Amino acid sequence: MATLRELKGRIGSVASSEKITGAMKMISSAKMRKAELALRKLTPFRTQIETVISNLLAAEASFSSPLTETRDVKHVAIVVLGSDDGLCGAYNMNVFKGLLQKLHSMREKHGQDVDFVIYPVGGKMFKAARRLSGAHIEVRQLVEVNSKSSGKEIRNFTFSLQQEYLDGNIDLLEIIYMS
Repeated sequence: MATLRELKGRIGSVASSEKITGAMKMISSAKMRKAELALRKLTPFRTQIETVISNLLAAEASFSSPLTETRDVKHVAIVVLGSDDGLCGAYNMNVFKGLLQKLHSMREKHGQDVDFVIYPVGGKMFKAARRLSGAHIEVRQLVEVNSKSSGKEIRNFTFSLQQEYLDGNIDLLEIIYMS
């Protein structure tokens, strides 16, 4: 049986841990709010791009590009956007569930022999996605792309994906993220 002094010590320890956990939650909330504000600042640009693209698609002009051709799907690349660190367990878990649903639906639609290459962005997402590695699924860690990547690094990554498509190494690219 624990003595009164030991119980008081344990209670104090738990209270101290609660304070630390509370501070960590506040920091994570502030970081998340800051990231959301940064994304909201980009909304007008996204809207303008969507408007331009919809106007181009509505026009009767013909457009041809090797990036718009349809192919039989045998090789699929999936970019999964997760977090690097912090108290984002539920966030990453929901994105991971979205990845599992996408894999399932792609297999139903295109057959069981489709090969997948998963590009997880974020350390936590890489740890979750690497468990899927196996038959017909390859997980590639992106060292140069994370939540703090510069525009140049992201551009290089997107150009490398574009080149993979043009070379015929992938037939379809999917992006999974939490909006």
